[in-house]
Amino acid sequence: MTYARFASSSIRPGKLRLLSLLPVILLLPCLPWRFTSVNLRGTTAFFLAWLGVFKLLLLSFGVGPLSPHLPLPTFIAISSLPVKIQTSCHPKSDTDPSLIPFCIKLALLVLLTPIYRHKSQIHPWAVLALYSLYTYLILDLILSITKFSVGTLLGLTLEPQANDPFKSDSLQDFWGRRWNLMVTGILRPSVYDPVRSRSGAGAGVVAAFIVSGANA
Repeated sequence: MTYARFASSSIRPGKLRLLSLLPVILLLPCLPWRFTSVNLRGTTAFFLAWLGVFKLLLLSFGVGPLSPHLPLPTFIAISSLPVKIQTSCHPKSDTDPSLIPFCIKLALLVLLTPIYRHKSQIHPWAVLALYSLYTYLILDLILSITKFSVGTLLGLTLEPQANDPFKSDSLQDFWGRRWNLMVTGILRPSVYDPVRSRSGAGAGVVAAFIVSGANA
């Protein structure tokens, strides 16, 4: 990421910058395979092989959350982690650093873990519900810890990563406006907008949904 920062600072946005960043873009998807742990591999795949690659692709053309003018530590953090510097007002979200909600979610995760280990004795639909809740809690805790740590260490105000997902009134509301806003913010300029400009809004939505599903 250090190379990407200095390369992008000396090359104007466009195909030449993309070409200069291509070695890093090709390297990032390989890094998660260095881990033997499924959890570490999945986390780094989301952070680097998915979000990191899209952020660098956007940087190649001068858009997205990255800028070659960012200080090096900030550039590395923003490019490698699921965080984005806040540039506009956002509603308060349930990922704002608050000790009580965090402890409740952590306690739920601790309680669910031994139950999930006995999934062979549980009804399949109950297992699916437990798995969904388990996945949500893990992702939410990881995102919250990451955001709080980066914001505190670098003194940054970061955009919320979720907006009360349990208040969603539809799948579209959950997926596009409330859950994992970092992904939504990346997919809009990198997938949705280009496809929409060529094939219409419907095709843009489908393309963004497919790409986000590849991340899942």
